[in-house]
Parts: sequence; structure tokens; C-alpha cells
Amino acid sequence: MKKAFLTPYLVFVFVLSFSQVNIPINKREYDNYNREAAIIASMRIDLVQTWLYIVKDNLVSSNKLLVQEVYFTKAGLPEKIFYFNEDSTVNSFSIIKYNFRNFPFEEIRYTSDSSLIDGILYEYNRNGFLSKQIFYDNKANVIRTLVYENIGDTIMVTSYKNDSIILFKDIIIFNDGWENGTVKKLLKLDKNNSVIENSTFVYNEFDAIRSKITYDAKNQGVIKEFFYDDNGAVIRTVTKTDYGIILNDSSFEYDSYGNVKTIIDYNPIEKMSKLFVINYLSKTK
Repeated sequence: MKKAFLTPYLVFVFVLSFSQVNIPINKREYDNYNREAAIIASMRIDLVQTWLYIVKDNLVSSNKLLVQEVYFTKAGLPEKIFYFNEDSTVNSFSIIKYNFRNFPFEEIRYTSDSSLIDGILYEYNRNGFLSKQIFYDNKANVIRTLVYENIGDTIMVTSYKNDSIILFKDIIIFNDGWENGTVKKLLKLDKNNSVIENSTFVYNEFDAIRSKITYDAKNQGVIKEFFYDDNGAVIRTVTKTDYGIILNDSSFEYDSYGNVKTIIDYNPIEKMSKLFVINYLSKTK
């Protein structure tokens, strides 16, 4: 089955942070995480570059912008991510460190001159599941903590300020148990346990997401629909309001190995598209 292994706009991961790497939170996601890393390693991918072209009035800009470079370990895991300015100079970069299970234990973000911006520490329980994320600033002071608790068919993620004051909670509700199930519902609660966001997920017969429906505290809804080809690869996503106004329309093309090679991200309000071209590179052996 064709399936992309590097799709930053599609990866269905529920780590509720600003992390630049995907952290699986149950066995189902662990299996996908390991499989995708194995694919990258087997293809000997060392570097993935993402380039951006602006498209307006059906005309593609002659200038292309280098947006991001991701360098991989021999195990197929991202270890260094560079982010670029419009003039192709480095804006910032992240370094990811892994434990013996090949899961991240620290992600560190730096400025272009290697000054610390911030970072995230990851902790896991004895069964190997994510239990905590600790966010620190450029002086290594803890500024926020996420604590993961497995309760029945749910995972509760509590966000603390300075490791003590509750900011909000996310409740992830699964079909068929949290360890192997798919996500059925995602609730965001404020510090008073009032629901401020409610997302429901609908799947097709192959357990692939068909739609995500999200309502905020004012009952205003946004629907994201997913469309697939005969091989099970996502070829289009459409985001619209619950009364039908399209906010975003994205389409995806794949190479012969099943890797995403182009993403066209259309904004109907601005009547402009962004064309992302993704290159997969290997060192000459």
C-alpha cells in the first residue's frame, strides 16, 4: 500500500506541544513510527529538503524558497532540522536526541549562531509510553509541563505552568481502548474544567480518517475532510466552516516509492496557493 512517510501536514499525532518531531502516544502510533523510520533507513534517506513556490492567477513564481532541511540518522530518525529565512539564510535549527528505544528524550532549538532558544524534555513510563513533556526557556528554566495519564479508554494531558499551576487539559478518547485504538474524540478543557474545544473523528472502513469536526466554546464549527486514492494515500484535504465556506484546500502528489513529492496548499480567501516541493536525498555511496 502506498503511504507517505514524511507528511508534516498529515501526520495524525496527538502530542500537544510545539515539538517538531512526532511522538507516538499509544501502541498503534508506535508501530507506525517504527515502520516509517524503517522505510527511511532502508531507502538510505539522509536529507529531506522542502522548497516553496507561490502560485497566483495560475502563475508559478520563478523564485523558489528553501523552507526546511531535515537530516536523518542511520535509523531513519530526524536528528537535525534547519529553518530558513526568505534569503535562504538559516533562521534557526533544532537538534533531537534519542533514547535506547529510538524515542526522543530531548529536543533543543537554537538561533542561527547556536544560541539557545528553548527546548523540550521527554519522559516515558516503564511500559515505554510518553508520560511527561518538560518545556524550558533560553535560560533552562522550566516554563510549562505536560503530564500524560492513561485512564480507561482515554489519555488525559494536563498542562501546567511552571510545573504547578494548571493551564488547561486535553482529553483524548479512543475507540477500542487507548493502547491500540483510534482516536474518537478530543476535548480541550480550561482550568475550570469547562469544555472550550470539542473535536470528533470519523473513519472509513479502513480505519483512515474521513473527517475531523471541531467546535469551539461558542459552538462555531470547522470541518476537515480527507480524501484518498485507491492505495490508501491521502490525495486531498479540505477545511471548511460548518456552514460550507472553504477555508483551505490542499492536494498531495507522491513519487513511485509513496513519498510525498508536492503539496499544493490553496487559500480561497487570498486566492493564492503555496506549492511545496519535497526532495529526498541520499549520500553517494
